[in-house]
Amino acid sequence: MEKMNILFSAQGMIPPLTGIGRYATSLSRAMQERGSDLDLDYYQFGRVSKKTNNEFLLSKIRNMVNRFPALKSYLRKKYHANRGVHTIKEKKYIYHEPNYIPTVLQYPYLVTVHDLSHIINPEWHPIERVRFLNEHLPLTLEKADAIFVVSKSVKKELIRWMPEVSNKLHITYNGVDHTKFSPESYNSRILEKYNLPSKEYFLFLGTIEPRKKIEDLLTAYQMLVQNKKTTLPLIIIGGVGWKCEDILERIKHSKNVRWLQYVTEKDLPALLAGARCMVYPSAYEGFGLPVLEAMTVGTPVITTSGGAIQEIGGAAPFYFNRGDIEGLAEHMTNLALSPECACDHITEGLIRSHYFTWDRCASKTLDTYRDVWANHY
Repeated sequence: MEKMNILFSAQGMIPPLTGIGRYATSLSRAMQERGSDLDLDYYQFGRVSKKTNNEFLLSKIRNMVNRFPALKSYLRKKYHANRGVHTIKEKKYIYHEPNYIPTVLQYPYLVTVHDLSHIINPEWHPIERVRFLNEHLPLTLEKADAIFVVSKSVKKELIRWMPEVSNKLHITYNGVDHTKFSPESYNSRILEKYNLPSKEYFLFLGTIEPRKKIEDLLTAYQMLVQNKKTTLPLIIIGGVGWKCEDILERIKHSKNVRWLQYVTEKDLPALLAGARCMVYPSAYEGFGLPVLEAMTVGTPVITTSGGAIQEIGGAAPFYFNRGDIEGLAEHMTNLALSPECACDHITEGLIRSHYFTWDRCASKTLDTYRDVWANHY
């Protein structure tokens, strides 16, 4: 049987991984384990190989570029100005771009759309990013053979924005690696490494950026501290994003709040499992992977109601309305003073999390690959 030749973009698979980078890494790994009819090559910065390029060096380059927004903007423009002109060895491919805009245009392609926040709330992004996506995404979707979306919520938003692509949409929910994330992920030695008390801290996991509403979390937490409702510290894990300076300054001057920045992928499950609860006040998500990961390790979740987050979380999290800081503080107080109130929520989260696996995501993705491959080759 002829194998499908898949060219998979590894542009975002550079540590430290963002949410899209984790999606690309986990999906490609799961597809290789499952797809006997698959021959997967990675495309990264003009090169094709069976594995991603020097991750350590590339991570250093990424960190340097991120420190200089003007340089980052210039490199992005130069890079995308050359889209489609790369010469790739003679081979039949279909190309999968897991990060919105393809950089290889000479083959039939599929793209993944993770959210439409640049349209729904453009103020959450740098203006250059909004302009770039507004310029390139419509034509990208029009010409794509298939479009993956990570939730029903994103599918509805995309149909509302571009109804003409509705017949191309395929829902492929993100997954979680249940061999890494489980109640057994708890590890006291890893908690000691970060000087964290077992089950005695609030945790936020996500990029430091306005959309995540970390400032609402800080306000709610300070209400607890001032009212002597808790002595639990608030631990923030996440890399810097756009417009993060004011948020970081407030974190720096907030009592009993620690920012761990990025932690290793190996340590993350234990830090989630060791928390009293994971608090995720994000104003908008296309999926909400940290919510799912916390549910999978048996840690209760406080998060915003509605949209993709509630689609994924179901009845497991404690929900509050966006902007309702007092409602957020009330949930945090309840879990600080009476952790036993979360027992049913924890059980529901563990049950629900088993629906979301990378193997399931890979299976649905491969089915779409096969259809596109058959249509062209």
